[in-house]
Amino acid sequence: MSKTNLKEAEARQHILNKASDLFGHLGVSKTTISDVAKASGFSTANVHRLFGTKSDLRHAVCDAFLQSRT
Repeated sequence: MSKTNLKEAEARQHILNKASDLFGHLGVSKTTISDVAKASGFSTANVHRLFGTKSDLRHAVCDAFLQSRT
């Protein structure tokens, strides 16, 4: 399925998964929004549109992780 056909919730989840992978591999401080965008196949503008800042993305990854543990 093309990234352009993803619903917003699916796109957010795909980006969260890629961000989580990169945070684990590179570390949060060395991972950029551009890295996440490239890995997920989205533009940096779309990552910002869906998550805001890198800090907001980091919090979303943490929240998703904690939700998966309950």
